[in-house]
Amino acid sequence: MLNIIRLIFAICVILLIVPQTQTENVLLRIFYETRIFKNYGQTKKVLNLITWICIFIFLFLTFTNIFY
Repeated sequence: MLNIIRLIFAICVILLIVPQTQTENVLLRIFYETRIFKNYGQTKKVLNLITWICIFIFLFLTFTNIFY
């Protein structure tokens, strides 16, 4: 079960990081066009926060033996 959760977070991390480049950020544009957020800066902060949370959860699941 833990391997499936780890796989899901690994895929989330890959899908969040790969489209984000310095010149073109497809995810940021998609998030901004949904009009959920007030402005571009808030959209950027939320996307950055989601990315780092997924990375830390993945690292936590990978390098801890709490669930074994």
